[in-house]
Amino acid sequence: MHSLARNLTQYFRDSLIDELILDEIGSPKGANTYTTISPEQFERGALPAKLAEGLLGDQDEQRLLIAPMQLKRGFFRDARHWKQPEVITPMLVPCVLSRDGKLAAQERIMPWFIRDYLDPVVSADSVVISSVDDVEEFIARNSQDFACTSWQEYHSFCSKMLQDLIGFDADGRVQLGHAAYFACNEPRVYLDSGQGGATSNIKKLYDSVLKKKDMPKAYESFVAGCSAPRALLTLEEEVDVAAHSHLGQMSGAFGLGASQRETIHHFLSINEGEVLAVNGPPGTGKTTLLQSAIASLWVKAIMVAGNDYPDPPVIVATSSNNQAVTNVIRDFGEVLKLESDNPLEMRWLPEGVGSLGTYAVAEARQKKLESEDNRLLCVSLAWVGGGYKLKGFFEKTESPEFIGQAVTTYLEMYERFSGASMKREAPAELVKAIRKELRRRMLHIAEEMQETLASWKRCRQDVERKAETEKNLTGLKTSLRRCTEASSAKAAELIKAGEELTRTGIVAMEAASTIAGQPFWESLLGALGFVKERRRARAKAFTLKHGLEMDPAPQSLHDVEKHVDDLLDTVKKRHKALSSELDELQRAAAGMEQEKGELKALLQGIAGRASRLAEILDVQECELDFTRAGLYRVLDQFDRNARFEMFLLAVHYYEGLWLEHMLRSENGKVSGKDRLKRLAMLTPCIVSTLFMVPKFFSESGAPFYEFVDLLILDEAGQAGPDKAAAVFALAKRGLVVGDVHQIEPVYKIPVSVDLGNLKRNNVYVGREEEMPRAVAVSKGSAMRMAQDASPYHCILNGHPAEERGMYLLEHRRCHKDIIGYCKELVYPHLEVLTRQEPDDFYLFPPLGYAHIPSSGQKKGGSWCNPYEAHNIAQWLADNRDRILARYKASSLASVIAIVTPFARQVSSLRESMQGCLPESDYAEMVVGTVHKLQGAERPIIVFSPVYGPGNVAVPFFDRGRNMLNVAVSRAKHSFLVFGNMGLFDPGNGRPSGILGKHLQCNMVAGELDGFRLAPRPIQGRIEHLTTLDQHREALRKAFETVREQLVIVSPFITRNALKADNVLEMIRSAVGRGAAVDIYSDSRLALSCCQNQQAALDDLAQAIRDAGARIEFKNGVHNKTLIVDKHTLVEGSFNWLSARRDDLARREHSISYHGIEAGALMEDILPGLSESDTKG
Repeated sequence: MHSLARNLTQYFRDSLIDELILDEIGSPKGANTYTTISPEQFERGALPAKLAEGLLGDQDEQRLLIAPMQLKRGFFRDARHWKQPEVITPMLVPCVLSRDGKLAAQERIMPWFIRDYLDPVVSADSVVISSVDDVEEFIARNSQDFACTSWQEYHSFCSKMLQDLIGFDADGRVQLGHAAYFACNEPRVYLDSGQGGATSNIKKLYDSVLKKKDMPKAYESFVAGCSAPRALLTLEEEVDVAAHSHLGQMSGAFGLGASQRETIHHFLSINEGEVLAVNGPPGTGKTTLLQSAIASLWVKAIMVAGNDYPDPPVIVATSSNNQAVTNVIRDFGEVLKLESDNPLEMRWLPEGVGSLGTYAVAEARQKKLESEDNRLLCVSLAWVGGGYKLKGFFEKTESPEFIGQAVTTYLEMYERFSGASMKREAPAELVKAIRKELRRRMLHIAEEMQETLASWKRCRQDVERKAETEKNLTGLKTSLRRCTEASSAKAAELIKAGEELTRTGIVAMEAASTIAGQPFWESLLGALGFVKERRRARAKAFTLKHGLEMDPAPQSLHDVEKHVDDLLDTVKKRHKALSSELDELQRAAAGMEQEKGELKALLQGIAGRASRLAEILDVQECELDFTRAGLYRVLDQFDRNARFEMFLLAVHYYEGLWLEHMLRSENGKVSGKDRLKRLAMLTPCIVSTLFMVPKFFSESGAPFYEFVDLLILDEAGQAGPDKAAAVFALAKRGLVVGDVHQIEPVYKIPVSVDLGNLKRNNVYVGREEEMPRAVAVSKGSAMRMAQDASPYHCILNGHPAEERGMYLLEHRRCHKDIIGYCKELVYPHLEVLTRQEPDDFYLFPPLGYAHIPSSGQKKGGSWCNPYEAHNIAQWLADNRDRILARYKASSLASVIAIVTPFARQVSSLRESMQGCLPESDYAEMVVGTVHKLQGAERPIIVFSPVYGPGNVAVPFFDRGRNMLNVAVSRAKHSFLVFGNMGLFDPGNGRPSGILGKHLQCNMVAGELDGFRLAPRPIQGRIEHLTTLDQHREALRKAFETVREQLVIVSPFITRNALKADNVLEMIRSAVGRGAAVDIYSDSRLALSCCQNQQAALDDLAQAIRDAGARIEFKNGVHNKTLIVDKHTLVEGSFNWLSARRDDLARREHSISYHGIEAGALMEDILPGLSESDTKG
């Protein structure tokens, strides 16, 4: 076993043990897992010898966790408090027990508060004792290495931590939620090991893995990672994968997008034992991708099986998130139709097997789902006869009655599909024949698809070859022309040479004839002078006659004959050479002509293949595109037709295979693996949570190692490393889908404890800042582990992506303005392809806001803002009818969800909604943290930030980019912020600042039209201002009645508004009476009113100062407020110094408060202004 993988396995196991203790502490059976000691024993740090011996066993030391106290719920008549836990264990103290019974702190491990009780919480029903922020701040201020101090100092630290963070009164009482709790100082000692709880199945799997000599390949890949990714597929390789591996689609409505297709090709190329990460931002089609992968594996198993019985692939989809699991199983239930004109789209089995997913759940959950009479196909493990037995929907489908009906239905549906009539004899043989016919059809479709892709691939090669061929042909024609010209010239030379040869031959014959005719005596008397002269004369005459040039002059005809013979020999040789050269040129020309014909034939073949391909694809030849985009367009047609049909045929093939098994099987016990294989014939995917998968895929305690053909881990960014890694030991390969920019896992183990576990298991030793970001259970996630294990690294815009794995990039869900925020925040490469509704469809801005001038309150460790909650409830009531009408809904719960970071605010929101909305709206509406909406969405999301400026240095939702990214991306049509907009400063660069920019806080466009502030719960006279004249009168009256101080808060200022109401003159008059006039405006918004000309704004401000008022420009001013001498407060939506004063004025609403309590309210508004950043 790989040493790192073994160390990590032990580390994950130890981390789970720590979490199992937490589960036991909060469970009813937890009383059996701890030992109680006295407060004095805990304070002294010494245990009785007998107790210490029992805890130590045969070890020299033992790690312990001590819960110093419990909080016990008091008795109240209010029924709401009964929903809260009776006993809460707030804190655990890690320590080490030695042989002498003494306790000591663990090195560098701090006491830790139970994460379930710290805000922000996942469940809105959770009781909150403090917040993550407060705990971290306390530790940062008080952290020390207690291993180097005394136990008494450690004990004192723990006591102070409890008091400071929980805040007991003198009687040890604290109000938590709707109930009072009382401190019970009864320390409980827990051994640092656990066996029960939700994660116990995973722990048992780790225990088994640690006993193996060789670990499963996929598990090792996932845990230890992949050292270096390999090159991405070439286009030719993608063609091959598309032809032979991507064989199924679960929908014919649309094809895959470009990034989905690239991803599925690379997934289908991974080897056994590998894990591929798919980075999938919201709305990019993760479900479609997963269904494509499942369909392809399901179909391919049939294609490669021949006529034998195929082994259906066992595919498991899992997640740590129940909502994600529910979404997956719901989608599988919607693939097939109850009724259709196309019989392939329906089940060929009786009613009761409608879904294509098996839902593996706990027994209690199965009973609940069955009672709800839904279409889910559920299975569970029940304890029967001393062991676990799989039970569920198959018990009905495997009954003789169902099988008899199934045979009839199957044959009838096939007859309807094929138009053939079948005899009802030998049903098993009939089903087998149908199965073979369905496979024959699948093979035919696959062959046509493969032939088309082979043709496309050949034509793509032709495109490259055509240009080269045309170039070669052009060059060949030039060479042939030159060769022909050379041949002609050579032929002419040869003719001349022939003529010369003839002439020379004649001369030679004449010379010989002349010599033969000489008198014999000349030969005898040749030495005589006159004879010599006669012979020279005759030779000269002959040369002159025939134009022969000889040097020196011939002495006789014999000399001439010799010269002519030499000349004849030369001419013959030249004639022969010319003849040979001409033959060579002619042969070369003939070869070129042949090659020319071949090139022309090649071009004709290329044209013919392109023409045939165009005909097959039903496009013009000029539209053929042999780029990757062109290939993907071809494959899109296969998705919608061939692949979808092959998948439907496969559904009915496997139905037939299942029927054959049922008809031929004998009654008796079916092994666990065989049962799961049988389920895989009816449903291509088994869906369960990470906590249940190890239990379902084992028998008698023995895990089914490498039994699952494909393990799909969805929403992997939410899964902790220790929860997710184990299940990969059961799989041959993995497909991990998630997004590290969405919700992170809920980390129960504090960093200090995690660092100790890492060190103890030789995984990491060092500082928190450098902890391994993937595997650390206090910081990592399964998604980051999968990225490190992925064999491919996607290329984006020519560069390796930020994280390894493949990427989904086409967003099709949210309004472009909504996803535009997420794109700037974390998804720069996202391509927005949302099909938007007409503009008049949207009731509200895609990104909108209502400014609520208020601040949060901290109660019982959590934050709330009742006034903000009241405004949201009032707005929902005001707009309820038109929202329901627009979305044709019966309840707001199906249209709107409310996201807020804090449990206390959830209670405030529900309480406010109860007073103004029907129960069907508020009871079923999702109200809570972003965890409530992970994997889901609504047309409208309302965000309640709770905080006000100055409440905290950095709001919780600005600690990282995940929270606001998830919250915003849940909205399809509108994301609306109801809160103090001073939090969303567009210039701060934080997630909230970027959101502020996108909310268009610098313009009126993002502000909700017609929004009216709710009245504050104060005593005194209240007046509602709803018209322009009423607002102008209120401003005039404020100037006339002020005696000491008039405060005007107006984010915008315009010269036209000042002139229309004669504001400068009213300032002079009020100041002249001794009153102070203080004006606050927003530096950015006011500048926008002056066309962003700073000089113009400076002139306007100087005019106000010259009139006697004090004016300050600040960032993040959104209040629209008048304050008169601390006895009158007017606030609402009216911009006092900028609103139009003509017939085009907006509909505005303000509330005027008069009375003593208004003064106290003003104290909450003015400090907020003074804390803002002043801009001169």
